[in-house]
Amino acid sequence: TEHVAMLPGAGSFLKNLFEQLQGDHYQRVMFLTCATPNAVDAFTSDHMSFPRLFRFVELPTLKRAETEELVDKALSAGQPVVRADSAAVKALHRYSDGFPGIAQELGFWAFEANTDGVIDVDDFASGVVGTRALKGALNTLYDRHFRKTLTKDILSDRYRTILQLMADSDSDAVTI
Repeated sequence: TEHVAMLPGAGSFLKNLFEQLQGDHYQRVMFLTCATPNAVDAFTSDHMSFPRLFRFVELPTLKRAETEELVDKALSAGQPVVRADSAAVKALHRYSDGFPGIAQELGFWAFEANTDGVIDVDDFASGVVGTRALKGALNTLYDRHFRKTLTKDILSDRYRTILQLMADSDSDAVTI
């Protein structure tokens, strides 16, 4: 969503898409997207009808019981069936703060780290930080959500200017 919001014309494209769907007699189309305030601002600046077309919905985080149910259903659906001990599920819920996307990523890598059919705290820890054989949840989340944004900012002309001013300055304070 963040990358799409920054594309020129993305807000207009979405507006036109939904108008076309309405013209084709599609009704009650729901387009769910997760976006930061920066992305919402980018969509709005691209097309001023964006705030009228879309509404903000805050989804509640998962409760501990919901996390346990999610893990049980996901693990029981696979072959061979794997289970998770309660300490691993507790850690998964705690470190995901109940956010479904983060819980899924942590759970996926804990599953990948598992070797004996029971996901325990050691599997969870290995899945989070990774191993030589596994990328891990932290690296995956970083790549997916932060790497491009940080790299874009650090490599921008503005940051280069700031760094050059700091390098050329004899003072500890730099004013931009």
